[in-house]
Amino acid sequence: MTKFTPLAVVIIFCSTIFGQSYKIGEEMIKIPSPSKNIEKVDKAGSEYFAKMVTKDNRLITAFAAGSELKDAIQGRGLLPEFAFVTIYTPTENKKSEQKLFDMTTGNFKNSLSILPVVTGNSEKEIDTKMKEMSQQKGYEGLPVSIGELFSESDRYGFGLISSFPYGDKEIKMIKTGIFIYVKNKILTLYLHKLYDGKSSVDWMKKTTKEWAEKIISLNKA
Repeated sequence: MTKFTPLAVVIIFCSTIFGQSYKIGEEMIKIPSPSKNIEKVDKAGSEYFAKMVTKDNRLITAFAAGSELKDAIQGRGLLPEFAFVTIYTPTENKKSEQKLFDMTTGNFKNSLSILPVVTGNSEKEIDTKMKEMSQQKGYEGLPVSIGELFSESDRYGFGLISSFPYGDKEIKMIKTGIFIYVKNKILTLYLHKLYDGKSSVDWMKKTTKEWAEKIISLNKA
């Protein structure tokens, strides 16, 4: 069992609640963990999450529970909750204008609109929507949407639920995403959690909104 000095405990607490600062282009931006269940990952964890990042994007930071992450890295388990933050590298060292943020979110809204939306968030409704979508050519394997979570001048949030095989079971994962405009940078944030009924969807919606609000608040001039 790892022992921490009182100073180390204070540092860990502050970085979790108030956010560690990350150099993004010429700016220092504070990013806290979205949840008390997960913490900033170490170097091995960063390497693990960097593999999830799409081309032309850079991983800024990631969050997961240490013991669960260790098992996942070694192929012994599935992460039940995790988050990571990225930036589109061609824009990192430039001043992004408000109109670029508006265009980015606008384009994504158009893409999101093609997915069926679940409203009650029950497993039966999700399964029905997924089955209906899988029967349409070109839509096989796509997630269903839980809709827009918020849409403001400096933040835009959305949610998806996907299904995939894991061992002899079918697993559902909720993923929420945020485009956030802070200090003339456009960051993309992702939060994932295993689906465990409607309450898990409600928790994700609430946590995602609070995460965005916290980042905006911490980085006000």
